[in-house]
This record gives sequence, C-alpha cells and structure tokens, in this order.
Amino acid sequence: MDILLVTIGTLVSVLYAWGYSKLDYMFDRSEIARFLRKLIWQKSTDSLNMKTYQLIINDYKQAIHAETIDQPFISNFLNYLNPKSKILDYGCGGGTLTANLNQQGYSCVGSDISNDFLSVAKETYPNIEYLNADSEKLVKEGFICDGIIAAYSLIHLQKIMIGHVLADFRKLMPKGGYLYLALQCDSSDTLCIGSEGKFPVPYRPELALFLNLFSDDEIRIGLNLEGFEVVEIQHRNPVENEFPFRKMFVIAKCV
Repeated sequence: MDILLVTIGTLVSVLYAWGYSKLDYMFDRSEIARFLRKLIWQKSTDSLNMKTYQLIINDYKQAIHAETIDQPFISNFLNYLNPKSKILDYGCGGGTLTANLNQQGYSCVGSDISNDFLSVAKETYPNIEYLNADSEKLVKEGFICDGIIAAYSLIHLQKIMIGHVLADFRKLMPKGGYLYLALQCDSSDTLCIGSEGKFPVPYRPELALFLNLFSDDEIRIGLNLEGFEVVEIQHRNPVENEFPFRKMFVIAKCV
C-alpha cells in the first residue's frame, strides 16, 4: 500500500510539474509548480549546460562575438531608456556587455548562475557589480532596475520555466520599464511548443547545449500574459560559429 501511494504521489507530482499540458506552462505560476519543475526538469538541463560551458569557456569569447554583431539591436533597446538608467544584464556570462554598458554611463549590474563565468567577468572587468543569482533570487532580495537585458540567457531554460522567469522580470521593474530578449527563433510563424532539446555546439560539435526555440507568436503571448507589451520584434540570420537558427530580438514594456 505504501509503495502504491508513493507511486501515485510521484505520478501526480510529475504531471503537475509538466502542467497537465504543454501549453499550461504559460499559466501556472504557483510556487509548488515552480519547485517541482526546477527539481524534475530544469536541474538536469542546468547541469548539462554548466558542464558544457566549463569545457568551452576558453573558446567561447573567441568563437562568439554576439555583443558586436547584435550591437544595433542593443543600441535600439537603449533608446527606450533614460541616460544613466539602472540595467540588469541577466545571464551576463563573461561580462563584456555589462562592462560596455557601464562605459556608456549606465549603471549596469551583471547576474549569472555560473560561478565560472562570473570569475572570468570579475577578473576581466573589475569594479563592476556581479551577482550569482537567478531571477527568483533577485526578486527575493528586492533587486529593482529600470531595464533588463537577457541576451541568449533564456534560451537555456526548459520552456515550462520561461513564464516563471518572465513573471520575475516584471517584478524587478516598475511600470514603464523595458525588457530586451535575444532568443533563438523557430522558423515557424505559429506556436512551437515542442521546439527545445540538445544541440551540438557549432565550434565544439562533440559537446551539446540545451536550447529552446521560440516563434514570434509564442513569445508575444508569453510576455503579454506576464504584464508586458511587445514593442518591437526583429531578426537576423546566424553567422559562423553560431547555432543555425535565426536570432530574434524582442523589446517589451512593463504595463
């Protein structure tokens, strides 16, 4: 009887963590759903990605120059903010963008869950504030900013976690704040709920990273549900050493 109860309880937990349907990740924001989803789904994904990034951290900055390639899109986002605004660089990695924004006069704080990347950031760009925190921890610590840049950081989340993070982002900014997302884009013009999985690293194909892919409609719906109004969506094609997906750049306003 005890084994049966444990089995039933486990099954119910798994179903609840999944959200009963693939679409429900957009709606269920309960703390128990978040806890179970992180435990059952996101923990293994984070483990894979962190192990891979530990192996490629020395190659990453040489192979990828997204800060330069994407500068027109970032500059466009900055036009929506006041000079000297406080910006969160969420998933700051090696800290290049964080440093560049501080040099431009913004008060930019970098956050990342990878201590390896934060060590690189602190060594390369000292005298800048870096936080070892995810969005949930930032909310609990009362962090507030005028704008958030999440450049290729949400791409490593299981889609069932995206709504939770977007809800956190809304709590981290006052009404009128702006959010910038850089994502991997699915070629479909409709919802692409199942578009996520492990993909080989272009410049280290023996290694893999977990990625999600979004369509324009899907991210627009997700943002609207969490209290954001999408202002702009732009795209560019991939370049050498990037994952072979179109890149999507979203600007959304807290409403």
